[in-house]
Amino acid sequence: MRRTRKGTSTASTWRARALSKPNLYFAYGSNLNSAHFADWLAGKGLTGVGTKLEKVSNAYLSGYRLGFTRRSTKWKAGVVDVVDAKGERV
Repeated sequence: MRRTRKGTSTASTWRARALSKPNLYFAYGSNLNSAHFADWLAGKGLTGVGTKLEKVSNAYLSGYRLGFTRRSTKWKAGVVDVVDAKGERV
């Protein structure tokens, strides 16, 4: 392991440590689907990483709403995003 400065390690070492234990993941839309999430991880070169999604809690994001702001060329359907919306909550 290469050290960058006193007590810190490279990004790849940090990434390996972060992926070696469960992490909280805030998701909405198709990102709540385990198969879709596994495909996304593989696309990022994170094969072999556990992809089990387990609901921990509901969460809300104040000041935003859901919006279908673009179209997926892969799915041929709308893609949901969160967009600024003062006074709303998603």
